[in-house]
Amino acid sequence: MTTSRIRSTRRLPSVGAAPSPTPLAKVFAFGPDGFVEEQVDFHRLDALRATYPVVWADVDGHGDLQLLDALRDSLGLHHLAVEDVVNLGQRPKLEEYDENLFVVLREAQLTDATLVTEQLSIFLADGLVVSFQEAPGDVFDSVRERIRSARGRVRRSGADYLFYALIDAVVDSYFPLLERIGDNIEALEDAVLLEATDDVISPIHVARRELLVLRKCIDPLRDALGRVPTEESAFIGEESRVYFRDVVDHLNRAHDLVDTYRDLCHSVMDSHLSVMSARLNDVMGLLTVISTIFIPLGFLVGVWGMNFDPAVSKWNMPELRWEYGYPAAIAVMALVAGAQLWFFRRRGWIRLRRRRAAMKRG
Repeated sequence: MTTSRIRSTRRLPSVGAAPSPTPLAKVFAFGPDGFVEEQVDFHRLDALRATYPVVWADVDGHGDLQLLDALRDSLGLHHLAVEDVVNLGQRPKLEEYDENLFVVLREAQLTDATLVTEQLSIFLADGLVVSFQEAPGDVFDSVRERIRSARGRVRRSGADYLFYALIDAVVDSYFPLLERIGDNIEALEDAVLLEATDDVISPIHVARRELLVLRKCIDPLRDALGRVPTEESAFIGEESRVYFRDVVDHLNRAHDLVDTYRDLCHSVMDSHLSVMSARLNDVMGLLTVISTIFIPLGFLVGVWGMNFDPAVSKWNMPELRWEYGYPAAIAVMALVAGAQLWFFRRRGWIRLRRRRAAMKRG
């Protein structure tokens, strides 16, 4: 059973800081007959767009504001969308402008047992897809491999299909994370029923926080993409619209899994509280039995401890002068304690071992 911490990156450009070196774009330019994969600056995009039907420029980091201004002017990006690219922590959304379609979504990855979310911004224009990521490392390797090997429809389709493929890769990356969280919750449930220790409280809260982070990634994106299959768009063709319906279905499944696992977290917590309460009741019952057993024994010791002189009267505790008085007193107290234990067990008041065995079998 593993636990993880949560870290959402919020790297904002420093005010007054010197611009970072101009980032190179990882460019895939492709069509049905071939593709080009190279790392170039944005001045080469126009030449590649004139040669290939689809061009995908993927940028890691976006600290160079001058470069973004140049991109905004050359590609016709709306200035509000460019501001959303550099201002991290945006809510997932989909917006259509005159020159392009713009989507913001959250990319979630597991790094060193830490759930890391980063903002991903994607522009779709005529024959062009531009994606901006916060840092190197993404979930697009499967898309790149499909472009290289000409598998699937990506090389035979337009930029709108590539736009879908990138979004679909991000959505599909949520499911392994949800599966890991589900496995952790099931392990916590077993630990609660078998061990009943307080060590499960922190992992349960971590799982609930992870699910909350993923829900913030999934639900707004589901609402935003839900309009695509039904509304006409100048940038998404009729053939590609059906694929966005599939993405929405995946998001609905992810949303249902999040709700299911959140309910399971509540159930595990309730089970933990119930088990701890039953365990406390067992302990209190055992202590009550022990106290009850010692009540008559204390009474007998108190009676025999009274200061009566047997020499004054033959009725003043004659057993004090008896040769076997002490063993007889111990025997009487043992008999009383044994009789009480037999009575309590017959009435079903002593069930500690039986309850623990039932819990282990369950």
